[in-house]
Amino acid sequence: MSFVVSMEKPASQYYHVVLKCTRLKGQQQDLKIPAWTPGYYQIMDYAKSIENFAVSKDIEWHKTSANTFSVHNKSATTITVSYDVKASTQFVADAYLDETRGYIVPGALFLYLDNELRNPVTVQLKPYKAWKNIVATGLDSIPGKQHTFYAADFDVLYDSPLLMGELEELPAFYVKGKPHYFIGYKLGEFDRKQFVADLKKIVESSAAIIGDIPYSHYTFLAIGPGRGGIEHLNSTSLSFSNGEGFDSPEARKRLYSFIAHEYFHHY
Repeated sequence: MSFVVSMEKPASQYYHVVLKCTRLKGQQQDLKIPAWTPGYYQIMDYAKSIENFAVSKDIEWHKTSANTFSVHNKSATTITVSYDVKASTQFVADAYLDETRGYIVPGALFLYLDNELRNPVTVQLKPYKAWKNIVATGLDSIPGKQHTFYAADFDVLYDSPLLMGELEELPAFYVKGKPHYFIGYKLGEFDRKQFVADLKKIVESSAAIIGDIPYSHYTFLAIGPGRGGIEHLNSTSLSFSNGEGFDSPEARKRLYSFIAHEYFHHY
């Protein structure tokens, strides 16, 4: 399965998704959208945001439940599906899009084939042309293919949010030989050098408790306004914007405790 996500008119707050499924077996395929996302333990009605669902070659389909699209592909071994996703909620557990940024919770955007969650998947993003050429995510990129990422299975995909837009990337730091990145939306004014040094101390102290770092790279996604934070496999989504948390020693301690809390959850 492979996805291509575009956002040519971000002001509309719609992502356009094209999904290609190959090597299909059987005459009916049930495509589903998740009802929750890793790290946020509440049912989410992602299905309500899917619009304009269509299948190539006039293949028949029906919506058989709130989050299931049944495609009757007959003898076809490849199908192409397209749909739009409304992304208007600024929340760490939901997808969002406007003229300045795009934040993707994969569970809100990407359908899966029933009983095929263990298969690999690729995602190609086509960010809005006016944005910086950066996509922040814990997913592994595919060499030679711009903004194209690979996940060994859908568990990895759904545990790997993506952020793009008017972003800033702070200098990377290394702990136990592993690179750590902090990339965010409109970060605001604060001492970036001191912050990166403090962030490295947080990671070093956390890793020392367990004694191992079980990933090859880690990304902190500062999503701007979005209410809260969510831990993920090798990344975390943090509400972080306009230099908030740096106006007093007490505020800084609260911010660092928040970041450390979300980071340590990866264990």
